[in-house]
Amino acid sequence: MYPLKFEPILKQTLWGGDKIIPFKHLNDTLANVGESWEVSAVEGSESIVANGADKGLTLPDMVRKYKEDLVGEANYARFGNKFPLLIKFIDAKLDLSIQVHPGDELAKKRHNSFGKNEMWYVIAADQGAKLISGFAEQITPKEYKERVYNGTFADVLQTCAIKPGDVFYVPAGRVHGIGAGAFVAEIQQTSDITYRIFDYNRKDKDGKSRELHTSQAIDAINFADVQDDFRTEYEQVQNEPVEMVASPYFTTSIYDKKRGDDCYGHPLFFYPIFYLFLPNIFLNFFITFTPNTIPSKTAIPVLNALIMAFALLVAGSSGAKISCVSPVMISFWSRISCSSMAFFWAMLSKVTGVVLVVLSMNISN
Repeated sequence: MYPLKFEPILKQTLWGGDKIIPFKHLNDTLANVGESWEVSAVEGSESIVANGADKGLTLPDMVRKYKEDLVGEANYARFGNKFPLLIKFIDAKLDLSIQVHPGDELAKKRHNSFGKNEMWYVIAADQGAKLISGFAEQITPKEYKERVYNGTFADVLQTCAIKPGDVFYVPAGRVHGIGAGAFVAEIQQTSDITYRIFDYNRKDKDGKSRELHTSQAIDAINFADVQDDFRTEYEQVQNEPVEMVASPYFTTSIYDKKRGDDCYGHPLFFYPIFYLFLPNIFLNFFITFTPNTIPSKTAIPVLNALIMAFALLVAGSSGAKISCVSPVMISFWSRISCSSMAFFWAMLSKVTGVVLVVLSMNISN
């Protein structure tokens, strides 16, 4: 197996916006792209491998070919050749419909399908963007019918102002809707079953009202699903994984990588490199032009150890992490027999830390 990339499946919608294509750096001119399905095994919208030896195969093809090597033994035992998740981006220029999804039991009975438990991670949000999630007050199925009929159903729903980084878990049965200006990542079960309850009286491109499923939705809705705030709280820390949602269907974690702590992006990275390389450059010249002055070969690793200790001391005092100098140190762990001039020119050209590390590993022998 190797890291797989899939062709995005772009979906134009009545409510779609213009954020997805630039966000994904796609060379495409489609308008009103509301969704980009990134990983999908939904029939008719299967992801296609975009790279490597398996390029052109669909995701279901890959599951059939690699089985538990792709999805893990427990998942393959549970789901067989059915890939269980759908991952997408959603860009709402306009409000999406207010809707609900059935759980596994009802979905199996009515549609021979998985249910649809899902979550949202807010990537971006325009000023005033909101998400609808759950009820603000409990109502009965009878009151539900009345409110849908008279257009007041949205009045009893919980509306939440959002910002980037907000997380919402949306279990099957929870009434919900994505508001205008929200750009979210959605992780869900492999299912495209939606019961649309209210669609703001919109017309499609042919001037027709979109189909509603108010009667079917009654059996799916959890009418006791009332909270003050349906956001999922999680600790926002940098440079370590943080679990956001753990459900029977998926577990998601976020890794917020602080750019400044990257070994090659650290603003102080150049200084440990400088203190590590400069003594080695002079030592190389010393060995090259006065080889008879070195008392024994054991002196070289000793000198290396002293140089590395000095580099660590400088890195620690400057605030750079030890991990930022360790790749370079590894390349000097053995004897010094590298091209001094190559390092010298690398230093003079002020190339990035990545190039310096690559040079140190490739030139050493």
